[in-house]
Amino acid sequence: MLNFSLPAATIYWATLLPALGLIFFFASRYKLMQRDRAFKKNAEELLDALDAERRKHVKMHSVHREIERRKVFDDAVEKNQTLR
Repeated sequence: MLNFSLPAATIYWATLLPALGLIFFFASRYKLMQRDRAFKKNAEELLDALDAERRKHVKMHSVHREIERRKVFDDAVEKNQTLR
């Protein structure tokens, strides 16, 4: 019969190394998840700032267009009144 008794050091390393591998795997996964959350939060803040800036410029340009439109309309009314 074969004797299957393993030395204690072999059993120790056979259980310790996979356990350390699992700990490292979950720790690195957690670290990457935290990095992704921080990146997503930063990206959302940048997109919100960009959207606010875009809305400000759109509003400014629409006001500018309205001023130009009224100016053209007022100029046309003045020309029409001078022709009468």
